Amino acid sequence: MTAFSPSATWLRRWLAPAPARIRLVGLPHAGGGPAAFQGWRTRLPDDVDLLVAHLPGRETRLREAPPSDAGRVVRELVAAIGTGAPIVLFGHSWGAHLAFRLTRHLPDVRHLIVSGAGAPHCPRVMPPIAHLPRREFLDALAALGGIPEPVLAHEELMDALLPALRADFRLAEAPASEHPGAPLPCPITALGGSRDPLTTDESLSAWSSYTASTFRRLTIAGDHFFHVTRQDEVVAHVVRVISEARPV
Repeated sequence: MTAFSPSATWLRRWLAPAPARIRLVGLPHAGGGPAAFQGWRTRLPDDVDLLVAHLPGRETRLREAPPSDAGRVVRELVAAIGTGAPIVLFGHSWGAHLAFRLTRHLPDVRHLIVSGAGAPHCPRVMPPIAHLPRREFLDALAALGGIPEPVLAHEELMDALLPALRADFRLAEAPASEHPGAPLPCPITALGGSRDPLTTDESLSAWSSYTASTFRRLTIAGDHFFHVTRQDEVVAHVVRVISEARPV
């Protein structure tokens, strides 16, 4: 693997057909990459740029070492996002916590959408798994869903994917390294799956304490990967948020 490179591409961009009035920044789940947002561009309004985090160790950056420092990930993404149209952030699972951290460092964030993740201060529902031996780690991933059985059974493919998965779970499972700070000035919407084993009603509602603006909580039918199985419904909620966030 190559070294953790600050010069590599940290975002995949799907630019709007029209001049962008909003930038939607997507943060995938642990081990995920831009492919998790495949199909979103065609469902978004024509004045929305879609920018998705593309971390080392996955997809076209598979040969790079995955990150081990969440703070550095935040800094690299902030630099890659730069300035431009106002921002709406969407993050799923570990990506939700990454989106929350990014919100404090980006200009003109109009809305934060957290999906499949309890608020930062809430106790974890699932025991840590990053340290588990290979077989137990794969069993834990299988229990979560989201990785097709043929992929889990493909040893060579999983050998390529496991480093990024373990690295992301280590970051997700690490104790919070910074104070959550004052409530955000932007609204927060929390999306939760009706059968998600990693969240509870209480942990989703607890995001309300992280905003000084409005808060909404929405439940969508599905397990932890409802953002994939119910993509149309999730993107429809995102589009509604974007319509409210557009500059007047």
